[in-house]
Amino acid sequence: MIVRLLFNRRSLLTLIGSSTLIFFPTISYSRTLLETKKDQKKYGKAVSQGEKLIFPRDYGAHYPYGTEWWYITGWLSNGEGEEFAYQLTFFRRKTFIGENNPSRFAPKHLIFAHSTIISKKFGGLQLSQRAGRLGSGLVKCSTSDTNIQFEDWSFRREKSSDSYKINVDSKEFSLNLKLQPPNRSKTPVLRGENGFSRKGPEVKQASWYYSRPNLTTTGSVVINQETFKVQGASWLDHEWSSELLHPDSVGWDWVGINLLDGGNLMAFKLRKSDGSTLWSNFSMLDAQGKKHSLLTQNNPVNLKSKSSKIPPAEWTTLKEWRSPNSLAKYPISQTITIEKNIFKFSPLIKNQEVDARITTGSFYWEGAVTLSINEKFFGKGFLELTGYSSPLTLG
Repeated sequence: MIVRLLFNRRSLLTLIGSSTLIFFPTISYSRTLLETKKDQKKYGKAVSQGEKLIFPRDYGAHYPYGTEWWYITGWLSNGEGEEFAYQLTFFRRKTFIGENNPSRFAPKHLIFAHSTIISKKFGGLQLSQRAGRLGSGLVKCSTSDTNIQFEDWSFRREKSSDSYKINVDSKEFSLNLKLQPPNRSKTPVLRGENGFSRKGPEVKQASWYYSRPNLTTTGSVVINQETFKVQGASWLDHEWSSELLHPDSVGWDWVGINLLDGGNLMAFKLRKSDGSTLWSNFSMLDAQGKKHSLLTQNNPVNLKSKSSKIPPAEWTTLKEWRSPNSLAKYPISQTITIEKNIFKFSPLIKNQEVDARITTGSFYWEGAVTLSINEKFFGKGFLELTGYSSPLTLG
């Protein structure tokens, strides 16, 4: 049985048992309420720093872990001045229901999918979303490589060319795109320490996390029944974990930017209820995957410090926007300051809030932004803001 758009959150909880689900495209965690106090730490396989990522195997799904997602964003142009930004995310959640049941109908894993397209000309942000049970025949997810199918939505990697194909067909819009790394030898960017990405002050608060930025993108977009041939650049994140967020964290800000010079910038911070930073990370790499020369020249300090509670980068809000739907106030324009460098993020449009209450249970802001560094245009990407409509509830 496929669960599609026409259901509310209560019917979703009925499908999998009584549970609380929290999902977002970066750091996403949940806790089942069916567990006894004795079993409350059984959320899936722990992320162990002693392990090593192996590709192409780790392009695929990781069923022993509680939560996993493939997150793709990009900026596209039709060559005539029209710009589109898009996002596609597939989430996998282990339910801990029917673990020993051999039936393919056992709801062991759920798949959620969100896709948006953003255009100034064609009505701002448009959203399509769906949810279903893995293994039902029309919802599939390979463990050996990237190959995810949700009926007529799909995201898969072609091994021979190391390229990706996206197909999204909905009543709101359609995407038919091919994503190609800059060169055949381009390897994934392993975040944190060789893919072991800390998400809090405790070592166990971590995920496996890699990115594939600057994916050359070609194909077509259909919006308002018009078809556009497009080209541009995309960003892929793949992350999996079983650990809960730190109890003091209410949400996070995350940004990923494809730089004009072929490099990439990724930064995030976890926020406390008073707005201060609990944990943060900043990475800016050149086209060869080394620390960007801009940082080498202007900032000799170690930007990857993990132990200090003082963030290595200072985040400042420049402009907020209040949603008329959730009433949340989002910091949609921000700067990150590192010594002499000022990184400024500006939104394509203000209203890029995603209303995912019918699938994953909350609002979040997932928007296309441009980057300027020291007042010079430097790239395009996406900014994600969670926990602003309400603090994340983890149990």
